[in-house]
Amino acid sequence: DDTFDEVLPTLQKARITSTVFACMGTRNITPENPAYELMHKLVEEQKSDTEAYLQYWTRINQNILTEEHLLKLFSDVLSFVDGFPIAIKMISFLLLGNRGTSYPSLFELAENSLIEYHQSGKSLLAVDNAMMISMVLLRGGKRKSLAGIINESILQYFVNSDTYLGHSYEIEEVYRILMNLYFDIIWPSLSQALLSEGEEFMTYYHLKEFLGVDLVDGTKPIIMEGNHFAEMLEWCKNHPDIAPVRLASMIQVVGENEQFSPEALTLIDYFGDRDYVLDEIGCTLDSFFSVGSVVPYYEKRKRIYSSILQHPKLKVREWGQRQIKACDYYIQNALTREEEKI
Repeated sequence: DDTFDEVLPTLQKARITSTVFACMGTRNITPENPAYELMHKLVEEQKSDTEAYLQYWTRINQNILTEEHLLKLFSDVLSFVDGFPIAIKMISFLLLGNRGTSYPSLFELAENSLIEYHQSGKSLLAVDNAMMISMVLLRGGKRKSLAGIINESILQYFVNSDTYLGHSYEIEEVYRILMNLYFDIIWPSLSQALLSEGEEFMTYYHLKEFLGVDLVDGTKPIIMEGNHFAEMLEWCKNHPDIAPVRLASMIQVVGENEQFSPEALTLIDYFGDRDYVLDEIGCTLDSFFSVGSVVPYYEKRKRIYSSILQHPKLKVREWGQRQIKACDYYIQNALTREEEKI
């Protein structure tokens, strides 16, 4: 201890002051220790970066830190202008270790900081681990304010971006939670964004790619999480010129026993007199990845289309017949190509 106290003034004057933070962590200096305040002073006086707190955090024995210690530490980091991303990274380490779940006050601090950061006009999606922390916080189903903020942040990304978000497990999982537990909170703004047209059409397109059916892995589309199809059907009825085709582009259209899915059949029943709805369902059904001969795939689609040949709407029956003829055409072409290869 005497040696550390003697060299501390020299460390403060060193060119790389992050060494002070590393030493503080290695020596397990907790927030009630007067020496702890030196770290805050170094950042405050711009002699060190806020990120240096990570040197302290990754070296201290976190098991000795109480809830009060953690609140003090994270609050100190958050007090700096650039402290939010650092604090979020530190809190995420705690949650990954399953310690943060036992500290409700830390949850409140994390939630409030996420909301304040978003309200300052900055994107939460640009902050590493922000979605991971949001996922943990939202799982309880009781954080409606945070749910609204996270939904708004994700929608804003799609509104403002010219490029698709790409595959992100954390963001996908967050939205599955939102659909399951906070549908009433997010649906008003989500449903409006899905109606985007004209210059804002790409907002819908990005959302379709994000929420809709994945033709590659076949997992349940995010839009179908929580079984809210009845509410979506009402939305379609309120916006019959655009909502039905938008919903048709995102749902799974193939059901069990070589039938259309219940959702696709419902859209056909209500909106089967609209060509663009039928065409969208057909487009999804006819989009597939094949291994080997494509003939079995088209044969299966013929059987699915055959299931609606007795539909009460003439337009639907005629559409089914056309699709079956198209399948026959593709089957014949495929057989011809296969014979030529032989």
